[in-house]
Parts: sequence; structure tokens; C-alpha cells
Amino acid sequence: MKVALLILCILSAVVPRGWRWYIERKQARKHNCKAPPSYPHWDLIFGLDALLKFFKAFWQHRLMIEINKTFDDIQGGVHTFSINFLGSTTIYTREPENVKSVFATNHKSYTIPQTRKDSLGIFGPGIFTSDGQHWEASRALLRPNFMRSQLDTRLIEVHVSALITKIPKDGSAIDLVELFSDLTMDIATELFLGESTHLLQGNRDPKALRFSEAFGFVSEKLSVKMGIGWLANVLPDRKFDDGVRDLKEFIGVYVKRALDLRCRISDEIVEKHETNDKRRYVFLTELAKSGYPQSRIAAELMNVITAGRGSITSILTVLWFTIARQPEVFKKLKHEVDVVLEGRLPTFEELKSLRYLGLTLKEIQRMYPVIPVNSRVAIVDTIIPLGGGLDGLSPVFIKKGTRVLHFPFAMHRRKDIFGADADNFIPERWADLRTSWEYLPFSGGPRTCLGQQMALTEASYTTVRMLQAFDNVEPGDDSVWAEKLVLAMSVESACCLKFARGK
Repeated sequence: MKVALLILCILSAVVPRGWRWYIERKQARKHNCKAPPSYPHWDLIFGLDALLKFFKAFWQHRLMIEINKTFDDIQGGVHTFSINFLGSTTIYTREPENVKSVFATNHKSYTIPQTRKDSLGIFGPGIFTSDGQHWEASRALLRPNFMRSQLDTRLIEVHVSALITKIPKDGSAIDLVELFSDLTMDIATELFLGESTHLLQGNRDPKALRFSEAFGFVSEKLSVKMGIGWLANVLPDRKFDDGVRDLKEFIGVYVKRALDLRCRISDEIVEKHETNDKRRYVFLTELAKSGYPQSRIAAELMNVITAGRGSITSILTVLWFTIARQPEVFKKLKHEVDVVLEGRLPTFEELKSLRYLGLTLKEIQRMYPVIPVNSRVAIVDTIIPLGGGLDGLSPVFIKKGTRVLHFPFAMHRRKDIFGADADNFIPERWADLRTSWEYLPFSGGPRTCLGQQMALTEASYTTVRMLQAFDNVEPGDDSVWAEKLVLAMSVESACCLKFARGK
């Protein structure tokens, strides 16, 4: 009897797995799938060798460079490979056709990774952590905030002019990171919440200041948590918990305001932002009308402020860090702005006409994309079109539950796409270069970043005004590029620069 019971237990464990293996093999053969190249592990059980290697690179601020090198080193260069991550098979890819499949043509076969949901879930269920109807509702509520009619350069000018007054005119060094952070915070709160924090104009509100101070640290820790999941929570982190508390405390002020508005649908905020008899869309006001519970209002506000502040701060910091070390690029940008605008403030349409500025921003986003890595998890058995076999041209079977990581940072540096000089910063390459899924700084498919036009407009306007205000810029220290992986990629070191006016 005991033997029979033991045999039954063994069969109940083995048979389903055997049947599952048979079904997977059958589906793989049906689509002529082949296995992709594998990372050369010496730890075949948990893949700790790769984990330790990438951890070391992360703390040395060169993780993206190390991963790009790994693509180049495996079998002399591949664009897709499998890797063992703590006992689970994961797919790494920098192949445009695979990215197109995962994020667009076959996106319904995938979902957001649980590590992302758990990490960003500290803010509650918002647009970056939800799927399905919840995500669609969040996106619909946000979309009007990013329409062309909302991108008022006059609103941006108020805050950019305050930024410029903070920059020394005598050539003494200043770190722009904090100034750019305050700028994007001031603009984001005015656009989304209807009332700016005015940090650049001297507002010392304790909650806003604590939010600003906590934002960078919390964002960096969240990027780690999304990457390694539960391992990041093994030890308690009091500083992280205090930072999250400060973020929530600041957002709580606006949650209360939204709830008060719901009770007495006031015209106070709406009237303040009427221009030409047209009512400006204010996200906070629309949240008040939505009927959402307090927890979701808080989550939506935190998600949108996080995105609106982090990505634009990243673009501006990386842009100015780079062009300060590229004097010829700075001269061309300065000349274009002076000739086209002749000293006047740029309109939205004039920003679009600054061709070399556009090329420079595209090159910045090629080399240092705001989102250097993105991922999805298969919710059904499926395939990606390329990466299998020795030549990498066969489809790859993706088992349900498999995580697929896409690396824009690595894809943007492929020499077969962008040329032998792909590791160099050359804005002119975009004069004739045309790309599709090979260039993806703001993701793609249905979940393409809603705020990309706002981010580029805000970065362009700020850059133009700084070019008008100063005749020269140079590094204020001898630091070189090293990545800082927060929720958006930035520069690890300070962005310390020296500005000067002409004689």
C-alpha cells in the first residue's frame, strides 16, 4: 500500500511535467523554433556567476556597458541569448524584430513583470504598474495632459528664467543636477497639479523639499528592486522607508486637495488656468471628478509626478554633461539658435524648426536612452521571431512565465545599424538616418511613453534658453561618463559645469 502510494505521488509530480514538456516541444517544432545561444555559466543551477558579475558592474556604474559587452562576447556577437537568473531562464535581446513582437504585434501575450508591480506598488496601483482596464483608464485620464494644446512655452518660460538666474555668469562652477531637478519639479507640479512648487523661486516648503531630496535615492533603490526582486528586500532599509514616507507625505497634500474639490467642485484651480477662454486640462482636477478612492488618487499622482520629473531631469543632465565636453557641438547649437531666433523667446513651432538641436537630442537619446532596459513576462506560450540557432535567424520558443528583457542601450549601439562609430557621439549621423524599432528611447507599442513630446519640448526649450543666456560652457571637473540607473538613466557623477557670457 505504501509503495503504491509512493508511486502515485511520483507519477502525479512527473506526468504533468512530462506532458507539459511534450506540449512545449510540439509547439516549438510547429514554428521551427531553435534554442538561442546561452550565457556561458559555470553555475548552471542558479546562475550566480552572471548575477555577481552584473551586480559588480552595477555598483561600478557600468552595468549597461557590461551587458552590451556580453552581447558582443557570446559566440563572437549575438543579439539574443538566454541566461539563468536564480534558477529561471530569462531572455536578453537587442533585436528590433523581437522588441516589436513583445511590445507591439504580440503584446497581448505578455504582462508587466511582478518585480515591477511589487517595487512601484509602494505608491499604489497607477499607470506604470497596471494592466487591462485599470491601465486603459489611467492612460485615458492622463492623455489630455500631453496634448499639443497643453504644451504652453509661456508656462515653461516662467520656470526656466528662474533657473537661468541661479547659474553663475562669471565662469564659476555649479552642479546642475539639483537645479534641473527643481526645474522639472516646478513644471510638473504646475502642469499636473495646477500649482507649482516654485522651488527655483525660493519656496522652502518642508514637504516639497523633503520630496525633492528623497526622490533620487528612492528612485535608485527602486531600480535595484525591479532588477533583482525579493533579494533587494532581504535587509531592512530605514533610509528607503523614510524616503517613501516623505514622497507620500508630499503627495498627500494634493490628495486632500482633490478630495476637497470633489466635495465642492470649485472653480478655483480651473479659473486660474483659463487662457483665451479655453480651460487648461489639470490632472488633479480631473482626478477629483473621477470618483476614484483616495488610494488610487495618490497612486496616480505619484506615478505621473515620478515620470514627469525623472525622465526630463535625466535628458537635461545627460545633454548638458555631454555638450560641455563637445565644444564643436555646443558652437553649432549656439549658432543655430542665434541665427534662427535672433534673441527672441522660442515658440513651440520654432523649437521644431531647430534642426541641429533635434539631431543632438536624438543622438543623446540613442547613446543614453531614458529607459535603458525594459521587460515583459509571457502569460502564454509564445515565440519571438529571431535569435534561435547558430545564425540567430530562427524563432525562439518563449515558455509561459519566461521573462524577456530588451536593452535599448545595447540596441542603440549596434554597429550594423548605426555604423562603426556607434560608440561615438555624432549628432550629424541623424541627418540621413531613418529608423523604426531599431531606435526606441521611449518604449513602443500601446505602452509608448505618453509624455515623450512634453519631455523633448521641455528639454528643447530649456536648452535653447540656456544657449541664449550663455556664450560658453565647459566642464567644471574632470569626471567622465558613468551611468546612474534610477527610474530613468542619468549621470552618476555631478553635472558640474562652468558657464560664461561673451565679452
